[in-house]
Amino acid sequence: MFDVHLDISLFTTNAAFGMISGSMRLPLIPQVGDVLSFRITRSVEAFCDTHPFTGLLRVTNRIISPDGVSVALEDLTAATPGDAQSIIEIFEENHGLNGDVWEN
Repeated sequence: MFDVHLDISLFTTNAAFGMISGSMRLPLIPQVGDVLSFRITRSVEAFCDTHPFTGLLRVTNRIISPDGVSVALEDLTAATPGDAQSIIEIFEENHGLNGDVWEN
């Protein structure tokens, strides 16, 4: 198992909302283009690019350094601030990641 730091930028349809980040133990180090599957436990209206969010996020960038491995995942765009907050809560509760809401 590998400790991998993840970063996900979170938007609403008209503003930057925040960031979801943290480390997860994964069976292998993801490469750019790989897709990670996250369990979704509540209904949210959100999109990755133009596709509805189903819990699947593609790796868009990977950095390997002496400090470890960091990967950026594709951006999420929620329909409303309430949906964006629900997305943060899903990742915090189910995956141990941290949400950081920016001032809007």
